[in-house]
Amino acid sequence: MPTPEGASAPTKPYAGAPSSVSVFDALDEDPRLGLANDTIWVTGASSGIGEQTARLLGSADARVVLSARSEDRLAELAEEVREAGGRALAAPADVTEADEIDAAIAQARQWAGAIDHVAHVAGYPLDERLWDSPLHELD
Repeated sequence: MPTPEGASAPTKPYAGAPSSVSVFDALDEDPRLGLANDTIWVTGASSGIGEQTARLLGSADARVVLSARSEDRLAELAEEVREAGGRALAAPADVTEADEIDAAIAQARQWAGAIDHVAHVAGYPLDERLWDSPLHELD
């Protein structure tokens, strides 16, 4: 998008860009995306989308708090993020258990001081399609 005459260019990558621009395109342009030194809690981080989100955020120089039920896998992933130059903390938690959520938050706050963002990627298997599931099962 061209900058109108006399106006300054946006200071952040892709500010004002069309919504079709993906975060991956933006990372190719500027890997920090303004997340450097932010603390981001990623739930469901042990595999799939959660794992890739954690890796991506680690490469953007964010402090990444990794949560999932698989404590061993989280420890491995935290080490992998650190070996790639990122900062990561494994804070195991089952997000369906309030006491485990509280413990993970306490670990994150002790490690980083505050949580700036949450990427809630943890999934829960349903026996039926989402739209056919009773509401009480989605609570």
